[in-house]
Amino acid sequence: MPDISASSVNDAWNALWTPNGVYHLPSKLKKKTRQGPAWFRPVPPIPIQDSGPIVVLNRDPWGIVTVNLKNGLVSQLETIHPEGFTYDPATGAISARVSFKELKFVGDYEVRRGRATSSAIKIASKALQPHPSLAPAAAAATGGTDGITLAKNYQNQLSHSAGQSGQVMLNTYYTHNDAYASAFQNTKLLKNWQFLQTGGKTTSDFAAQTTNAAQPGNTQSVNVNGDPSYSPHAFTMQLLVATACNAQGNTDAGSASYSFKAATLTPSGTPQTVNNVMTTVATTPPPSQDSLVAMAVVPEPDWMIEIRKKVQPIIEEIEKEEEDVRRGVILREETARPVHSGFRSYVPSPPITITGAVAQAEDGSPVVNFTGIDGVVSEVNLALGVFPGRLHPHLAEAVGKANFLKAILARRITSSIATSALLPHMGRLMTLALSEKLGPVS
Repeated sequence: MPDISASSVNDAWNALWTPNGVYHLPSKLKKKTRQGPAWFRPVPPIPIQDSGPIVVLNRDPWGIVTVNLKNGLVSQLETIHPEGFTYDPATGAISARVSFKELKFVGDYEVRRGRATSSAIKIASKALQPHPSLAPAAAAATGGTDGITLAKNYQNQLSHSAGQSGQVMLNTYYTHNDAYASAFQNTKLLKNWQFLQTGGKTTSDFAAQTTNAAQPGNTQSVNVNGDPSYSPHAFTMQLLVATACNAQGNTDAGSASYSFKAATLTPSGTPQTVNNVMTTVATTPPPSQDSLVAMAVVPEPDWMIEIRKKVQPIIEEIEKEEEDVRRGVILREETARPVHSGFRSYVPSPPITITGAVAQAEDGSPVVNFTGIDGVVSEVNLALGVFPGRLHPHLAEAVGKANFLKAILARRITSSIATSALLPHMGRLMTLALSEKLGPVS
C-alpha cells in the first residue's frame, strides 16, 4: 500500500474539530445534517446493560436492600474533545486521544427489600414453610423430596412429554410469572394463603397432600384430590390470587389463574392420581379461545357461589390494600413490593485512546477505520430519584459509597460506546475529510 502522508492524515483529523467546518464531528453527533450529497445522523442514545439486583444495604430496619439499574441510556457524545493524535505512515496505525466533557447517563431503578426471587412458585412455597423445628417431621411426611424439586421435575415432564397442552400450561405460567410474584406482595392475600382454612386445613396441608401424591412410588396409587376439601380450597386460592392480580392491573394473569377453575368444578370430584392428571394433560388438546370464553359463561355450581360469598370480605381487603398502595397511604417501602424511580448521572472522562488504521479501498482511495477504545470513563456517581418514605436517604448514601458499582458502570459505559455507532461515524467522516469529498480540510 502506498504511504499516505502524515500531513494529510493529520489535516483530516484536525478537520473533525474545526468549528463550523464541513467535517466538524461534534455538530454532526448532535443533530441530523446534510453536507452536499451526504447525510449525517446523530448517534442515538446508547443502551447500557441492566445491572441486575445488587445488594447495597443491609441494615435495620430495612434488612437486605437491592438496587437494579434498568433501561440505562448514554448520550451527549457531542461533548467529545480531541486530546492528541498519532499516525504511523509505515503501518497505517492510528492512535487518537479524546475525552468527553460530560456524558449523560439516565435510566430507571428498582429497589427491593429482602432477598428478591423471580419465581412466583418460590414465593408462594416459602410462605408455606413450616417452623424450622418442624421441618424434619414435614420432610419425613412427604418422603423427603421437597415440593420445589418435584415441581421442577413435573415442569420438565410438561415441557417434553405432555404434548401441546403441557407446553401451553407452562407457557401460560411463565408468561404471567412476574404478575403472580407481584400478587403475593399483597399482605392480605399472603395471610389468607397461609392461614385460611377449608375443612380445618390450610394451604400448607393441601400442599403436603399434593407433594405426597407426587412422590416417586405414589404417583399411581395416591390421589391428589382425595380430600373432599381439596378442590374447594383450590378454588378459593385461585379466586384470591386472581383478585390480587386484577387489583394490580394484571388482568390477563388474573384471567389465566381463574381459568383453572375447571379442575375444581365438583367439591368431591373424581379422585385422580398424578399419573392420571399427567395422562389427561398429554392426551387432551389445549383449549381454544372460543372454548375458554364458553367456559367463562358456564353457570357456577352452588358450592362455588357459596365460597364467593364467604371470601367477599377478603376480596375487599385485598382490593383496599392495592388502592392504598396506589394512593400512597401505604408506602411501597413498607411492603415487600419493589420501589421504582429514575436516576441520572453526568459523567466526564479522562483522555481515552481510540485505535484504528488507514487502509485502501479497492479503488485505491484511503479509508479510515476506528476499531477500539482503550481506557475507562470516570466513575459514575448516581443521583437517585426520590420516592416517599424514610429509605431513600439511606439508599442514596449507600449507593454513593458503592465504589465497586461506580467502577462497573464506568466499564459498561465505555464498552457500550466502543461498540456503538460512534467509531463507524468517526471513521466515515475522517475518510471523507482525507479525500476532501465535502470540501477542503483547511
